[in-house]
Amino acid sequence: MFASDKVKVQEKTIGLWEVFGLLCSIASVGSVLMLVKQGLDIGFVGPFKLVLEEYEFWTHAFFGWWADPAIRLALLHVRDWIGLDLHLSPEWKHIFLILCVYFGASARVERSDRRWLSVLFTVLWGGFIATIGSVAFGSVLLGDPTSGVLACIVPVTAVVFYELGRRIWNATYFRPAGENWRENFLMGARIYVVPVALIGGFSLIVAVVLKAVSGTIVNPGLTAFFGFIILLGLRWVSRGLRRAINDRRIGESWAKRYYRSRSGRMGLYMFGVIGGVVAFLLANAGVKLLNQL
Repeated sequence: MFASDKVKVQEKTIGLWEVFGLLCSIASVGSVLMLVKQGLDIGFVGPFKLVLEEYEFWTHAFFGWWADPAIRLALLHVRDWIGLDLHLSPEWKHIFLILCVYFGASARVERSDRRWLSVLFTVLWGGFIATIGSVAFGSVLLGDPTSGVLACIVPVTAVVFYELGRRIWNATYFRPAGENWRENFLMGARIYVVPVALIGGFSLIVAVVLKAVSGTIVNPGLTAFFGFIILLGLRWVSRGLRRAINDRRIGESWAKRYYRSRSGRMGLYMFGVIGGVVAFLLANAGVKLLNQL
């Protein structure tokens, strides 16, 4: 009877986790769409516009009564300390939720592997980095001449620092027997941190180029950051595919091997959000086209 009750509790816990993950994914889709709208000045029509307006209202309502006042109070002390006039723009909430796409995908991978301490670390460390990165982003006035580039630098740097923290954690608690800490950390940094930094550097270059040559993109930095998230997802998918092609067990299908790969699952979780964004944009474009016929 005790074992049966334990299984039921575990099933309920998994179910609640999946519901929570679904709600976070939906929120992340809405936040990505809000920043795509601001970066590319995409006009949404009919019900799509109403959905985004409703999402923005509830996002500001949820964060506005507790997070906004606390962060603004903290910024007052930081402003006195560093001597800069800092203001918090509402967009910080959307950057926070977008960063949670990446950090949340890591937590889901750890949960599926039942590495519960790593789940806790990912939630705490990812939440800390997402908060600092999004507030730093929100403190930069988007109308400032340099903000088009800074809008990309801040969240990209947050992801790089997150990966550095992950490598320290893994090297400390999950390195193979007989391997020293320095070797494990350097290998993890080479495999995970350096590629993320390179993708971020490429996205930054794209932001600078867009700022210089484009007159139609409202905020090149936000546009480049959206591209950064897509490239990160593609990187994880490609790592999963390499595992599926080159490292299968006897009789194991490539799809099963892909899903067994932590990298593959990470890519799937991220592209679940990106796919929702693309579907929303395509549907909006379809309605626009029908209205013009």
